[in-house]
Amino acid sequence: MATVRPDSTAAKPLRSRLSNPDRHAPEQIYLFEALRELAFETCLEVAGSTLRIGLAASHWQLEQARRLLEQLQPQHPPLDRLPAPELERVVALALHISPRRQRAQGVICLRRDNPAGLQLDLLHRPALDALRARGARLVEVERLAFDQHIAPEQLARPMIQALASTVADWDSTDILAECPRSHAGFYCSQLGFKRLGKQTDAKRLLLCLSRKQLTRLQATRSES
Repeated sequence: MATVRPDSTAAKPLRSRLSNPDRHAPEQIYLFEALRELAFETCLEVAGSTLRIGLAASHWQLEQARRLLEQLQPQHPPLDRLPAPELERVVALALHISPRRQRAQGVICLRRDNPAGLQLDLLHRPALDALRARGARLVEVERLAFDQHIAPEQLARPMIQALASTVADWDSTDILAECPRSHAGFYCSQLGFKRLGKQTDAKRLLLCLSRKQLTRLQATRSES
């Protein structure tokens, strides 16, 4: 069962004087950054290991996300700098911390709609414009990756729950994701996504998770 730390709900500053490379040896910096809490952090026991679930709140944490994405999705461009919570992207992490190795086990990147549009506009512009015309404020699942040693369904729900506060701060109404048809069952059964309208693509589907359903997930987390 997940346990929430009530004192970790404030986003942490990107750096502190303790993590300044001009003041400390690399080993000290690494240890300090590895121990720093994620924003909105939750501890979760999965497969005999304690994982830290939350939002990236330091450059070191974002680097762990980047490494996992580059390992599992080398065809995609790397993540850019860590954004502040009020900007257009937020990164959720599942971090495994052990004495010998610290690494990301899961990454979900959300990006909110902006004047430049979303990546999903490249293939689904009519569908997204129809939602915008009805007043929807959109967020897309920009990147998603899970370490192969842990089943995604064990990590995805608490990670989405950690993202709920940012989605609320953005005042967004819908989260969109595109996935292969073979993965749609996972998105729908585990995370509450639904197929968006009629689609003819034989290989990929556009899915939508409403803010209302996301609020339910967040309530489930609070009761855990």
